[in-house]
Amino acid sequence: TRRSLEAEKSVLENALEGVIRLDAEGNLSQVNGAFARLMKSEPEVLRGVPWRSVIAPADHAQLREVLSRPGRTEVSLTAQRRDGREVPVDLVVLTLSDGWAIFLRDMTRQRAMEDRLFEHNAALQRFASTAAHDLQEPIRMIVGYLELIERRYANKLDDSGHEFIGLAVDGATRMERLIRELLKFTRLDAVAQTETCPLNKLLDEVLLDLERLIEEAGARVEVADLPTLEVQPTRLRQVFQNLIGNALKFRRPEVTPVVRVGCERAGESWVFSVQDNGIGIPSDCVDKVFQPLFRGHSSEDYSGTGLGLATCQRIVAAHGGRIWAEGPPEGGTVIRFSLPDTAPQST
Repeated sequence: TRRSLEAEKSVLENALEGVIRLDAEGNLSQVNGAFARLMKSEPEVLRGVPWRSVIAPADHAQLREVLSRPGRTEVSLTAQRRDGREVPVDLVVLTLSDGWAIFLRDMTRQRAMEDRLFEHNAALQRFASTAAHDLQEPIRMIVGYLELIERRYANKLDDSGHEFIGLAVDGATRMERLIRELLKFTRLDAVAQTETCPLNKLLDEVLLDLERLIEEAGARVEVADLPTLEVQPTRLRQVFQNLIGNALKFRRPEVTPVVRVGCERAGESWVFSVQDNGIGIPSDCVDKVFQPLFRGHSSEDYSGTGLGLATCQRIVAAHGGRIWAEGPPEGGTVIRFSLPDTAPQST
């Protein structure tokens, strides 16, 4: 009816975001004021023009493909004004019986904020990497001179003197290890090559590396059948090594350590788990354990840098997954992480 058409037109004109209608030929049949303002133009100037004239040429093929789909599609593209200036936009495209309805949101401010955040993070990464690198030599010098003092003046130092130098060397050595791990952590953003990897074979290598620790702990490690995926093998090996290593470290002295590595399919992803029967994670620390340098347990009782789980999180995120911790009712800890199903396609 006429009233419903007028109501529809009013909604269209008063919408805060851009709205356009395309006819069956792909021309702009309706344009609201928000879209005209986005394009620095007038609605009457834009009506009747083909969609190609308002979308950057580099995105023509992508929008053409989107318009061929039925139903609703979301896509990020670049609009182009008559003066050639480009504007990043998020689109929601609805396929209709006689054309398309498209809702557009100007993402200029958000993209600028994302770019600034990326630049700030990159600057922080460079600073942390440079600082960690430059601190290594002074720390090595401190350790070297302390050891030299202990050797050269051994006969002149009493027991307390030897003890104090030993404590200083231990502290400097721990700092050196922390700086070394921090430097590795800052370099994780570098792109690594992926390859097809049978994960059970990768776990065999991890367990071989941890063989001495497993024997010392008297532990039993059980590994389920794991898939073959396209991954960064060296980095994913580090994830499993860190998680299993933690399970062995945070064990209960009176209980035989049991570590179970499993996985299950979850939609288009695989969810892996490393479960132990150790001392567990304090309930108030479950959401913090992946923060860099966070220590959930006393550093006097358990050695480490506080970067192991943070490293795991960064590696898993680089693979397109996520990682989280759970404290099951029966005790111990379960660390789960997801990876997209990147299994090679059979031909």
